[in-house]
Amino acid sequence: LNDEGARILGVNVADSVGGKVGELLDSSPRLVEVLENCEEFHDQEKRIGDSIVLATSVPIVVGEEVIGTVLSFRDRTEFIRLAEEWTGIHRFFELLRAQAHEFKNKLHTISGLIQLGQSDEAVEFIVESYDKHLSLLQALQHRIKDPVMCALLLGKESRALELGIDYSVSARSFLEYLPKGISSGDMVIILGNLIENALEAVSGLEIRKVEVEVREDEGFVEIRIKNSGQPISDTIGRQMYERGISTKGEHRGIGLSLVREKIEMAGGKISYENLPTGGVEFVVILTAAERRI
Repeated sequence: LNDEGARILGVNVADSVGGKVGELLDSSPRLVEVLENCEEFHDQEKRIGDSIVLATSVPIVVGEEVIGTVLSFRDRTEFIRLAEEWTGIHRFFELLRAQAHEFKNKLHTISGLIQLGQSDEAVEFIVESYDKHLSLLQALQHRIKDPVMCALLLGKESRALELGIDYSVSARSFLEYLPKGISSGDMVIILGNLIENALEAVSGLEIRKVEVEVREDEGFVEIRIKNSGQPISDTIGRQMYERGISTKGEHRGIGLSLVREKIEMAGGKISYENLPTGGVEFVVILTAAERRI
């Protein structure tokens, strides 16, 4: 046990020598099992106490015999920072692309109205488009305090407009602090994938609606993503969180597995329901962060 390992585990090296590894890792029985079975894996997210680390396990082989395992783990904080920087840039370009496409369509509409001599209608269209976007922006800034989440929800509006989908964020939505064990980057993965799946689920349908709600209550954060798409069969429902399982073709089926991994890592849960009135609703429950003074 080296100093960095002891720091992450919250123990003293000298006091730990001679002790049982299982006692050090009692909060992570899966890691104890890995050590006992001498399993090999690299850079997997694991929970140790209240911390999430990137763990690597490499068996020690002498001759042809496995005599033990080297288990190493690194604090995930730095990786989160780099991932959030990359994700932020990626989402920024995605937002710009969607907004450029939306802007071009609106310019074509305004140009057509002017050519038809419908100048009053053109002005009305401009004002209506501006007011709707500004209204959502102001509402989100007031209710969703995390800027990354706010930008994501706003960016998905442009994406929905591009696809001709009726997209809305519930007026009940409110989030002051990110859930416990969840970073802005994690929330982009969870919320971004669930919304994108909802948009894809209604594309091409006659009724295309997606509604998002993110609500912070006493002790928990609840995310609801509702779409007007087709119901999910029991067979797909049992498999859709597995990596590589998708109804959208090859090289898909990654998003929901990542969503499930992030949620379970934070001790949360995800479920879905085929609504009796039509459509599907996904519900995510996460532990709320402790209030900051």
